[in-house]
Amino acid sequence: MKKRPVNKFVLIIIFMLFIPILTYTVYQFLQGDENEQLIISIYDRQLESILFSINQHCWDIFNNWQSEMTSAAPIDFDNFMQLHYQSKVQDLIDAQPVIAGGLLRFSAEYYVIGFDAALGSSNSIRRELIQKVNSVISEEGEALERASRLAKEGYIKPLAVHWVTNKFDDTLLLFPILKSGLTGGVIYGALLIDNQAFIERIVARRFASMNEGEFVLAVQKNNMKDFVYYSTETQPEGPFEQSSDLWILPDMALKIKMAGTTLDRLSKNRTRKNLILLLAVNIVFLIGSTYVVRNVSKEMELAKIKSNLVANVSHEIRTPIALIRLYAETLQMGRLKDEKKKNKYYKTMLAESIHLTQLINNMLDFAKIESRKKEYRKSPNDLGALTHQVLDMYHHNFEQKGFKIETDLDDELPLVNLDPEAIMQALVNLLDNAMKYSADNKYIGVTLKKRNETVVLSVKDKGIGIAESEHNKIFQKFYRVGDSLVHTTKGSGLGLALVEHIMKVHDGKVNIESAMGHGSTFSLIFPIINNSGA
Repeated sequence: MKKRPVNKFVLIIIFMLFIPILTYTVYQFLQGDENEQLIISIYDRQLESILFSINQHCWDIFNNWQSEMTSAAPIDFDNFMQLHYQSKVQDLIDAQPVIAGGLLRFSAEYYVIGFDAALGSSNSIRRELIQKVNSVISEEGEALERASRLAKEGYIKPLAVHWVTNKFDDTLLLFPILKSGLTGGVIYGALLIDNQAFIERIVARRFASMNEGEFVLAVQKNNMKDFVYYSTETQPEGPFEQSSDLWILPDMALKIKMAGTTLDRLSKNRTRKNLILLLAVNIVFLIGSTYVVRNVSKEMELAKIKSNLVANVSHEIRTPIALIRLYAETLQMGRLKDEKKKNKYYKTMLAESIHLTQLINNMLDFAKIESRKKEYRKSPNDLGALTHQVLDMYHHNFEQKGFKIETDLDDELPLVNLDPEAIMQALVNLLDNAMKYSADNKYIGVTLKKRNETVVLSVKDKGIGIAESEHNKIFQKFYRVGDSLVHTTKGSGLGLALVEHIMKVHDGKVNIESAMGHGSTFSLIFPIINNSGA
C-alpha cells in the first residue's frame, strides 16, 4: 500500500519546536566548562555569605558588650567616686562566660578592672592586665587614633591583640569610649576574651543555627594549618573551600566546605545532570514527534482507505443492483418469450442478490465487530452440510463466470461447535476472493477433511497467488496486496479480516499456502466438538 506523504505543516511545526531545543542542548555541551565555573562562583558567593553572616553575628555581640562598657563609664568626673561603675563592669563579666576580664582606663594611673571568678582578681593579674593595656596603647597609638576617629563616625572597631602567657591564651579587645560629657583624655575599654569559650559558646552555636548538614564549618588557628580548633564534623577531611579571618579573634580563621563533596565535584555533577535532563527532553520530544507523525500518517492513510472503501463498495454494490434492475425491467416488460432465457435471468438476479447480500453483511458485521456488539450463537453442526449449502447457493455464480469447481468433502465428519451464519460468511468470502483473483485459470477446489483432532475446510485456486512477505498482512483490515491486478480488482479489504476474526471466535485458525503465480489455498481449521469440551 502506498503511503500518503505526511502533512508538511505538521513537520514544519515539529522542526520549529525541536531546533531551538536541540540548539540549546548543543550550546550547553559546548559551554560545559563555563557552566561549571558559573556554578562554582555561585556556591563560592553562598559560602562567603555564610562566613560573613557568622562574622557579623560575632561583631553584633561585641557591639552589645561595647555598649554596656560605655554605659559603665562615668560622665560626671567631679562626682565619679560616687558612681558604681565597678559593679557594672563586673556584672557584664559575670553575665558573659566568654569574657575573662574587663577594664576601663580613665588615665595611665586610674583603672576599673573586673575579672571572671575562675581567673581570680589578684594584684599580679591586675598589674599584668594594666601593663598589657598600657603597652598596647603606647605601641599602637596610630591604630587607636584611627579607631577613635571611626568611633566619632559611629563605627566601633576594636584593636585585637592575641595574648598568650602562662595564665592567658586569650584575645584582648581594646577600644575607645566616647562620652558626651567627656572633657579630658580618651577613655579606653578593654575586654579579655576566652578564645575557647567564645568559639564553643558563640561561634559553634551560630554554626548549629545556620547549618542543616549541607556544609562543614570549622575554626582553625592561622599559625597551625594542620590543627582544627573546632569543627561541625568529627574528623573533617579534604581541603576547605572558603576561609575568612574571624574578625573578633583575628588569630582564628573560619573555614567552610560542602559536606560529602567539593565545589568542583558538585559543579560537574550539576552540569552533568542538566545535560542529561536536556538529552532526556530531546529524546522525549523525538519520541513524541515520531508518535505524532506516525499517528498523523495513520490518520491520513485511514482517511484514504475509508475513501477507497466507499468507492470500491459503491462500485461493487452498483454492479449487481444495475444487473438486477436491468433484468427485472426486461422481465416486467415481457420482452422475453424464451423460458430458458427467462430462467437464466432469474438465476442471474438471484446470484447478484446473494453477492449483494454478502457485501452488505461484511460491512454490517465489520461495524458490529468494531463496536464489540457482534454476537455469535454456536451449536454443534455438520460442517459438510453447511459447505454443500454454500456451494449450491453459489453454483450459478460459478457457472456464469466459467469456473470449474472440484470438491472433495468427506462424509460422516464429527460435529463442530459453530455459528452457521458466520461460517457460511467466512466460506463465501474465501470463494469470492478465489473468483476475483483467479485471472484466466478459472479453477476452484474445495476440500473438507478430518485431520488429527480437527476438521479442515480448504479453498484452493490457481490464480495470481500471494507473496510470502504478505501472508501476515492480508488479514489486516483494509489491507490489500500491492499488486497491480489486485488494485484493478475492486474490494473492501475486509473479507479476510472477517474470516480471521470468525475463526478466532470459534477457537480455530485460518492458514494460507500461497506463492506468486501459483495460486493460493486458504484452510479453515476447526477443533472437533468432543475435544473442545463443548
